[in-house]
Parts: sequence; structure tokens; C-alpha cells
Amino acid sequence: MIKNHFKVAWRNLLRFKGHSLINITGLAVSLMFCILALIFVRHERSFDRFHENADRIHLLYHQTGTSARKASGSTPPVLAPTIAESIPGIDRIARVYGWDIKDGTPVRSQERILMMRGFHVDPNFLSIFSFPHVSGERETALSDPSSMVITCSMAENLFSDQDPIGREVSVQLRNGEKSFYVKSIVRLPKSSSMRFDFLIHHQNRGQWSRKWGANNVYTYALLEEGITRKDMESRLLAFFKDYFKDRSISGRNHFGSSQRPVKLMPLPDMYLNTEIREWLTIQSDPASSSILTGIALAVLIACMGAFGLISLALTRRTKEIGIRKVLGASEGSILTLMSKDFLALIGAAVMLACPVTYFLLHEWLQNFAYRIKLDFWPFLIGIMITTFVIISSILFKIMTTARTDPVDALRYE
Repeated sequence: MIKNHFKVAWRNLLRFKGHSLINITGLAVSLMFCILALIFVRHERSFDRFHENADRIHLLYHQTGTSARKASGSTPPVLAPTIAESIPGIDRIARVYGWDIKDGTPVRSQERILMMRGFHVDPNFLSIFSFPHVSGERETALSDPSSMVITCSMAENLFSDQDPIGREVSVQLRNGEKSFYVKSIVRLPKSSSMRFDFLIHHQNRGQWSRKWGANNVYTYALLEEGITRKDMESRLLAFFKDYFKDRSISGRNHFGSSQRPVKLMPLPDMYLNTEIREWLTIQSDPASSSILTGIALAVLIACMGAFGLISLALTRRTKEIGIRKVLGASEGSILTLMSKDFLALIGAAVMLACPVTYFLLHEWLQNFAYRIKLDFWPFLIGIMITTFVIISSILFKIMTTARTDPVDALRYE
């Protein structure tokens, strides 16, 4: 029975070639755009989620300028050691500094010199962030101020096929060139908002400032399990009210006060955040994802224009439906038959859209140094959404036609 239904559907496609071509092309273009939108939105919302404790890692920040401006995200270096042991609920805390090397600095190994980006970090940085480990030491790689952690990309560009572990690398810092030894290699995922080629111990930048107005580091805290962002923000507010007791009593503004509270931002929210301006991490505008999603939905809704074409197709088969009902066909069997005709259209559109979309995406992504992975599921979800929209738009018309009195249907022609 099912085989016969598909034979009839295929014959109808061939019978009305122009009509079928318009339907298949329209559906294929809509499906292609839906898949592209899904891949883009998924990529935008996947940033920093590869870390094992991503939901527990938070950036500490506060407003340093006018409320109309975005916060810089930076905090004073003295913040981390001050609260690490004083506030319960903080598992680990680490600072990231990059003023002098975050945009690139000369890096030399023997005769090869390249421009590489780096960060000064606390030794426990890699115990908070779980960048995929490739070789060498893991969490203790930065315990020695002369040690260095590099990415796979830097290892390939600087050492080619040689093993980088233990090799000497000279880095141009603010106070002159200094030598380091590679202790670990990590892989930097494409979905990381932190972009760097190497990490070195924070002592190489000199002494941290003890002033509360020196906002020049990113401070990341790994919260203990069960501690929420709101809990920690309340604890920070109470702590600084007591820490700067004299200023609080006199009503003067101070770091961490209710006018300048220390806030927390979950790591997975940083890439699409609207509160912190881009500095040590890359960001994207969340409006782009929303607009593209809206456009994709609009294109899919436009597919409902197929309702008119479907009405025409059903009108052409009114007499056939009447004859089938006279011969004993039930409404359910007619509904199934008609639906399979249009499922055949969707199937043909899928067969056209998926390979074309994959080919165009693959060719386009070759132009980028960091490329997203073309997974199967965005294609599957795109197909499901398109099928749902089309079936929803035609189901009512098919049911109405299936319930038509056979006498009226036969009288139609």
C-alpha cells in the first residue's frame, strides 16, 4: 500500500513538472536558509561551553565609568587575593593580564620569529579552565615563572614537526626579552572567547598594584557547587561594606559599594553579553542571532505560500478523491495519500538542499582560520522544522478536501 502511494506521488510530480519544480525549488531554498541559520545560531551559543566547569566559572566585574557605558570587565589585581580566603563559596580564583602581549608580541625560537598573542595568568589558571590538553604537564604547567604553555597552532608554526616540550622560547615583554621553556601544549577550541597563543606566569609582568583603582586584570572565580551568582554577589556586597567600613559609614563611594557593586557573569554568557565591552575576550552581538533566527522563521512562514499551490493541486484531484470515496476509501486513507504526495515534494527538496548547503558551507569556511564543525543535527532539525511548517499549512486543506461529499466532488467536473 505504501509503495503504491509513493508511486502515485511520483507520477503526480512528473505529471505537473512546472508546478513540481516551483514547489521543490522554493522548499529547497527555504530549507537551505533554515539550516544555515541553525548552524550559525548554534555556533554563537556554543562558546566556552567546552570547559568542564563552565557553569561554575564566573568573571568578576564592576562599573568603573558612567552607567551609560559598558563596563570594561577589568578589576584591580588586589581583588583576587583579598576575597579568595575571606569569602566562603569560592573554590579557586585566577587573574588574567594582557595589556602588553594580548595583541601580539615577537616570539623567537632559534632563528624563527613570529608575532604571537599571550596572557599573564595565575598558576592555577589551568585548574579552573579545562582547555583540551595535548602533551606535557597539565594543571601544574605554570607553577614555575620560567615555564610556558603554548597552543597547538603556535607549536606547529614555531617548531613544525619537532617536539616543543622542554624547548626554549624567547618572548618580547614590556621590560625586555625573556626566555621561557615549554611545559605544556593545549588545544584552543574554535568556540573559546579567549584567543591566545601562549600563557606565562604573572610574575613576569612585575609586581601587582595594591591600589583598588588599578583596574587592569580579568578576575575569574570558580564557585563551589551549589553557590549561585546571586549568592556570591550578595556576599561580595556585604564583604566590601565591612572591608571599607569607614567609607561606608561616612556615605562615601568605594569599590564594591551598592553604587559600584562587584557583579558576576557566567563564562558561557560572555561571548554574547551586552554588559561588558570587548577587551581580553572576543564577543559577538546577540542581536545578530536573534535577527537571523527571525529571518529564518520568516522564510519558513513564507513557505506557507505553498498553501495556495497545494489548493490548486487538490482542486485538480477533486474528481479523483470523489471516485476513491465512492469505491470505499476512508478519510484517513485519502489524508495519507494526499500527504504523501507533498512529503515527496519535501523529500525532493531535501535531496537538493542538503548537498548544496553542505558544499557551499564547506567551501566558504575554507576562507577562515577558525572554522565551525558541520554537524549532522542542524540539517536534521532544519528538515524537521520545514516539514512541520509545510504539513501544518496544508493539513487543514487536505482534511477539508477529504471530507468533501463524493457527489459534490464528482459533480465538480
